[in-house]
Amino acid sequence: MSEQRSSHPVREPNFFIIGAPKCGTTALSQYLGEHPAVFMSNPKEPHFYSRDLPSRGSVRTTEDYRALFRNADERHLAVGESSVWYLYSDVAVPDILKANPSARLIIMVRDPIEMLYSLYYQLTYTSDEEAPDFETAWHLQQARASGRMLPKSGFESVLLQYGELGKHAKHIDRVLGMATTEQVKVVVYDDFASDPRRVYEDVLEFLSVESDHREAFPKINANKVHRFPLVGRFVMQPPELLLKAASSVKNITGIERLNILPTLLNWNTKVESRAPLDEVFQRELVAHFQSDVSRLEELLERKLDGWLKV
Repeated sequence: MSEQRSSHPVREPNFFIIGAPKCGTTALSQYLGEHPAVFMSNPKEPHFYSRDLPSRGSVRTTEDYRALFRNADERHLAVGESSVWYLYSDVAVPDILKANPSARLIIMVRDPIEMLYSLYYQLTYTSDEEAPDFETAWHLQQARASGRMLPKSGFESVLLQYGELGKHAKHIDRVLGMATTEQVKVVVYDDFASDPRRVYEDVLEFLSVESDHREAFPKINANKVHRFPLVGRFVMQPPELLLKAASSVKNITGIERLNILPTLLNWNTKVESRAPLDEVFQRELVAHFQSDVSRLEELLERKLDGWLKV
C-alpha cells in the first residue's frame, strides 16, 4: 500500500493475532492482509503493547504506532496487527482491551513439541538462541531464569522458558479471564495446515468480513537455517562498531552502506528439515505438556489427535 499520508482520520486496530509463534501467524497475517476489506500493519509484529518485553518492540511511541494504520480507511472493516509475543506479556492484553474493549483476539496453537522445536530453530536463525541444540536449550531454562547462560542478543529470559511458552491452555485461560469468549478465537495449526481455505473463511466470519473467495494459499515461512552460522550471527547481530560506522557514513553521504546485509543473508540462508528429536528427550517433553494439552482439549471441546506423539 502507498506510504503517502492520508487525509482521513487514522483508524485504530480492532483485532490482534497475539500468538503463538511458529503456529502459522505469518501465513494467516499475509492472507488476511491481501483481503480488500482487511488492513494489516507493516511491520507485522510491532509489539507496541508488550512493554514488558522491550527487546521485541519495533514501535515505541503511540504516534509511531498509530502511523502504522494511517492508510487504513472506510473500506477496511477489519484493521489488525500480529505480534506473537503478546500472548506471553503480562501487560499486552490488558492494555489492548483498555484501548479497545471490544477488540477481537486470535490465538494460534500447535503441538507444543513441534512448535517449540521450530521456535528453537527460528531463534537460532535470528541469533537470539545460542544453545547448540534444542535439548541443551531446554535444560538451560533454570539457569536462564536466574539470569545465567543468556544469549548476547538481549533476548528476554522469559521468552526462552520453553516449558512455559508451550502451555497454550494456561495462556488461553489467562486471556479468557480478561476477554469474553466471543472476543477470542483459537485456531489449531493442524486445521490451518490441512485446510487453510476453511480456516481463513472461518477467521473472516469471526472478524465480520465477507469472503473474497480466495483460492491460493501458498506456503509461507519455511524452516530456515544459516549455511555458515558465523556469517549468520554477523548479519543478524552486526557489531556495534559497524552499526555506528554505517550510521556515520549515511549521515555524511546519504548512502546506506549496510544494504549489503540483506543480500548476504539471502546467500547464507537455506531451507532444510529439522532432525528428529531423541526419543528419551521427547518422552520428557510429552510428560511436561500432557496436562496442559488435556486442558486445551477441554477448552476447545475436541481431541487433539496426533499431538504429543513419540
